[in-house]
Amino acid sequence: SRNRPGKRDKLLNFIERSAQHKKGARAFVLRPAEVAYDLMSKGLLVGKELVAETLKAHDPPVAFRLPLSEAAQDCERITATVMQRGLSMKMSADELARWLLSESYVRIAVTAEEVLQALVSAKCLYIDGDKSDALLDYRLEDFQPPLDAFQKLFEERAQTLSEVAAQSLKNSGSQNAL
Repeated sequence: SRNRPGKRDKLLNFIERSAQHKKGARAFVLRPAEVAYDLMSKGLLVGKELVAETLKAHDPPVAFRLPLSEAAQDCERITATVMQRGLSMKMSADELARWLLSESYVRIAVTAEEVLQALVSAKCLYIDGDKSDALLDYRLEDFQPPLDAFQKLFEERAQTLSEVAAQSLKNSGSQNAL
């Protein structure tokens, strides 16, 4: 508790630095088995059907799933990593399954202010005033993630991803027509 930022502006700076380092939040909403089957269809995972079948038991909750077809940028990220590192050839089935689980996410941009407001809404952070140097009081011992708030935020980001994917498909279709 001694290392927690004590003022609003310090916490916002900490959140912003953390977000820059991680390039946004990771939402583990892709189905790992779908990722594996996609890599198999591209010839990047050969003879790993059992890994893909095993991963079906590790799907994200239905309410939070995002089809791989709506996450083109993340699909490209995963494919590029496998191609660059030749991961499937070097890994055991267990290692490959763990890696696929760890990569079955989409990046979402979340502002420091959104994180701060989510902490306040969850009643695990109290801010004494509206000024940047307002003092903070943390109440993390009773923290229960507000799933409805996270779901709303995810749905907004998923809609944005879907719109970007649709626009990208539309643009590539019009280029192919030329």
